[in-house]
Amino acid sequence: MTPGRATRELQAAGLIAALTVARLVVAAKLPLVDDEAYYWTWSTRLAAGYYDHPPAVAWVIAAGTAVFGKTALGVRGAGIVLTALGSVALLPLVESPLLLAAILGGMPLFALGGLLATPDVPLLAGWMVAVAGLGRGALDGRLRWAVLAGLGGGLALMGKYTGAGLWPLATVALLAAASRATLAATAGRLAIAICVMGVVALPNLAWERDHGWVSVLFQLHHGLAATAAPGLRGGAEFLGAQLGLASPVLFFAGLIAAGRMARPGLLSRGPVALLALATSAPVLGFFTFAATRSRPEVNWAAPAFVGFALLLAGPKGSPPSPRASRAAWVGVGVAAALSVLVTAHAFHPFLRIPKDPVGRLGEGAQMADSVRAWGVERVWTTRYQEAALLLWYDEGLQVTTVPDVDRTDQFDVWRLEDPAWPPQLFVRPYRSGEPTVIDATCTRGSPNVVSEHWDDGTAKARWQVYEVTDCR
Repeated sequence: MTPGRATRELQAAGLIAALTVARLVVAAKLPLVDDEAYYWTWSTRLAAGYYDHPPAVAWVIAAGTAVFGKTALGVRGAGIVLTALGSVALLPLVESPLLLAAILGGMPLFALGGLLATPDVPLLAGWMVAVAGLGRGALDGRLRWAVLAGLGGGLALMGKYTGAGLWPLATVALLAAASRATLAATAGRLAIAICVMGVVALPNLAWERDHGWVSVLFQLHHGLAATAAPGLRGGAEFLGAQLGLASPVLFFAGLIAAGRMARPGLLSRGPVALLALATSAPVLGFFTFAATRSRPEVNWAAPAFVGFALLLAGPKGSPPSPRASRAAWVGVGVAAALSVLVTAHAFHPFLRIPKDPVGRLGEGAQMADSVRAWGVERVWTTRYQEAALLLWYDEGLQVTTVPDVDRTDQFDVWRLEDPAWPPQLFVRPYRSGEPTVIDATCTRGSPNVVSEHWDDGTAKARWQVYEVTDCR
């Protein structure tokens, strides 16, 4: 590595470190959302698998709370550090390390989405490490990079099962980029990486086997069960949502960079370029098509933006044109401004947006206070969100969800161990005049309505808390 190159990578790593410190500060100040509280409950009962997802998010949260305690920073801190390490691992793969660091730091997907403790955090961190290992191995042929790629791939797969999608894409790209002389060595490195990933995933596979492949089946149903195909409108809406994840300029700049890379002469552009292209555009294309058949969540294509970031920063051996670099830096500025604006809104909401996700930050605190005031131990809820929030704010409670109501979740698995029977309180989102699902087995009193409000007094969430007795 030349001194100039080393200096540029050091500068980029310094930018990543500074942004990581800023993210940790923000993460410590913002209260949790309900899904984070749900994953935190997993971390209090560590296992090799859970009903909804593989186990990585629970273990990452457990590592953070072991250092920072049961705090917002504890829940989020280890994931933020993992993302930073994954970003640093990618720096040797590009011609402009500082631009890559700025893209990954400014893009709302990482700047904001990376703050929250969700399965996407280990998925993206592992994906970045795996791509880094595969790219470094293709450049210098060392086997240690194959081991790194396998470890990263294992982390990605244990974050979300969509992490498995990296390997067919990367295999096609790297074998296509290999010459006859290096084809066998390339295939060998890929085999080693996949074997290492398999070793990392083995405990989860054993857990799935022992639990009837419950998480795999849940994810297949979650992704494929559609009541109606939304058609082109669904695809357009999905692409529109990606503009928010990447910011408009970076999104279109990434698409243009991918299009230019895919022109004639693609195979001569080097293995990193092919790897970046294969793990970006096809991922986005697949989920856009899926959005015409069902309604995928907007973050499902998130790994694609790792490859797009590499393309914008110039994969090793394929430096970006000056015009492309200028466009990417403009995109970084727009993305960073958008990220700062949304962060400011999270602390002090200044726009009234229907179903504003910012409203979920800290939601449930007053509901938990109301439940605590009853002085009871056993609470049933209709949804995992309320159950998780109650446990986050008061670990002394015994909380579970009502069977066969809302969707099945981890609390249904735990109910066999912790029946929390008979319930003393029943909590559900506000329903006007509707009977409750436990009326057939318990006598309930009148509801205590709990509301949480925006600063202007507008209600953003309401619940009903019932006392229940004589449960049969």
